[in-house]
Amino acid sequence: MLLWMHLGFSLASDVLLVLTAVVSLAYLIQDHLLKNKKVTLSWLHLPSIQVLDEVGLKILTLSFLLMTIGICTGSLLAKRYWGPGWYLDIRQIWSTATWLLFAVVLLARFTVGWRGRRAALVTLVGVTFVITGLFILNYVSWTKHVATGSLT
Repeated sequence: MLLWMHLGFSLASDVLLVLTAVVSLAYLIQDHLLKNKKVTLSWLHLPSIQVLDEVGLKILTLSFLLMTIGICTGSLLAKRYWGPGWYLDIRQIWSTATWLLFAVVLLARFTVGWRGRRAALVTLVGVTFVITGLFILNYVSWTKHVATGSLT
């Protein structure tokens, strides 16, 4: 049961993070076009940069919550199956570092009012970390995570 919770929450978080990246890219494109006064009819269909920023924040917040649950359930599984030193696996470390990056982004957005381009760029960096962890770290020999889904 715990495995399915870990997989479900982690996958849902990753999907929402990709959606957050799309919204962040749309924000950056819209911002660039507005600053250069190059708004064309095709880009008029995008929401305003304020709406894109708000939607990106809401999706990122939900994704962070799901990521937190996914990491916690994964940590419980890792401790159960791998024993002492479970937290030293590169995938565990990478996931925690990525979680910390998003925690800092959300903290900055909620406390000091980070908005706009900076928030969109840092969010894209975080999503790059997630994609790297998802598609590359699972296939290296020095992780206990394996691409087949086995926990042993």
